[in-house]
Amino acid sequence: GRADNWAVTILPPDRVPATAKPLRFLQSAHDLETTGRTTAAGMAYKTAETTWPDQPTATMARGNLAWQLGHRGEAQEHFLRAVKRFPKFAEGWNNLAFALQASGCTNVATQAARCAAALTPDRFGESELLKQEGTTSAEQCPALPECPREAP
Repeated sequence: GRADNWAVTILPPDRVPATAKPLRFLQSAHDLETTGRTTAAGMAYKTAETTWPDQPTATMARGNLAWQLGHRGEAQEHFLRAVKRFPKFAEGWNNLAFALQASGCTNVATQAARCAAALTPDRFGESELLKQEGTTSAEQCPALPECPREAP
């Protein structure tokens, strides 16, 4: 009968199916990334960030993809946007700390690492970035949002 038949509709990565859920959509985007289709994955992550602005995962995925592709400045921008929008998201602070460190912003990187450690001490409390010291001038480095005092 007719109910025994089914079909699949393939959409481009910048279109979200009407029934899509964030986690499943992001998994599909990650599948694109892991199979080397990084441009399509980037488009899908951007679409997910726009579609589900209350979820930090797509912003983080965009930062992680940029980092993996060697686009350190772009990665830093995504991680900074993540902590501005989701200040209690320790993973965002941690990734931002590494991106800042890579760009020579050691003092600001340490500040971001301290925030990650304060929010999730069991996961980020032993970060090697907590022990770094540097003298990079503040003009070259972004201003960070305030770290929330209470854990999530």
